[in-house]
Amino acid sequence: MKTFLIITCLIISSVQLYPQRGSDYFPPVTDFLYEVYPLDSANQEIISEMFFKKDRFEDIDNYNGKLANVFLTKNAPTLDSLNNTPYLDSLFFHFDGTDGFEYFQTGSLEEFLMSIDSLNLDPNFSFLDFFRSFRDWYSLYRFTAALNDEYNLLSVDTSIVVYIPLNIRFEYIGERFPDEIINTPSHGSFNCKKFLISWKFSVEFFGNWRELLSTEDTVWIAEPGDEFWIAKDIIPSNFIDLSFFGLAPFWLLGQSNHPPVIAATEDEEFIPTEIALEQNYPNPFNPSTSIQYTISKRQFVSLKVYDIIGNEIVTLVNSEKTAGTYEVEFSSHSGEARNLPSGVYFYQLRTGSFIQTKKMLLLK
Repeated sequence: MKTFLIITCLIISSVQLYPQRGSDYFPPVTDFLYEVYPLDSANQEIISEMFFKKDRFEDIDNYNGKLANVFLTKNAPTLDSLNNTPYLDSLFFHFDGTDGFEYFQTGSLEEFLMSIDSLNLDPNFSFLDFFRSFRDWYSLYRFTAALNDEYNLLSVDTSIVVYIPLNIRFEYIGERFPDEIINTPSHGSFNCKKFLISWKFSVEFFGNWRELLSTEDTVWIAEPGDEFWIAKDIIPSNFIDLSFFGLAPFWLLGQSNHPPVIAATEDEEFIPTEIALEQNYPNPFNPSTSIQYTISKRQFVSLKVYDIIGNEIVTLVNSEKTAGTYEVEFSSHSGEARNLPSGVYFYQLRTGSFIQTKKMLLLK
């Protein structure tokens, strides 16, 4: 028995010491709720203008050449209105080895770019079309990149005519910073990987490159098993000086996203206290483990198991249940789960608007 315990500990340690992959950090089936604060020109949060943002896992499907984790996203000023607001946009993530890819979309920039195009600075050039041409997959999150070393994602030069011919440059850059702990008042602490993702739009002026427009997006990605994937995200306000084009300088205000400060029990859609999904036991397991869940009223219940990239393995429960506590066995030696390899798997409980996912480890 002692030998078995030692071997088990060594196996678990080897799993934890394995090079950190993007897919390890991405919960494949869950929802994320954030508070979003616009930032003023001093990068202070504007409390009175806070709104809520929800990202919801929708599917895993092919998108522009890669297998994408597809998320729907929406914003609203209050939790009540958020529940009744339709999803208006999509986000796409892909993972390959130690890299996390995101599909670059012009998104919120389009209105600003169209306003510049309306000035007709160069009748033969469209800023909107120029930026749209970069829509593609980029490996933004490189989990094994050297610390504090920039990695170039994209660099493109072209020219426009504004009074005189000008060379312009668009750069898309990533950088991994040392890990940080993010402390939150209602969700505890998150051990995070930290990245700076920036893009820069510059013009060559008498042999020197002058930066006209840029963003710097600092992203903290929580370690595997935490409640959030992106635990915090800050885009600082940016002073834009386009005086060379005859435009008045202005501030492009940033924003800060982080887990909500509200108590989790205040919004039953996200964490209803009357429903519970317990950690499977034993864990790690081989070949079977028990999963226990509790519901307080009669309702339809779904309990499913997924692999590390979100593929459905087996449906354990898919029926209406009365109030009570239930226990279900999951075995890697029977049915659709037969002959599963060792690794991390996720099991998810869905009932009404409640969704909760937990992780389990199969060791053979």
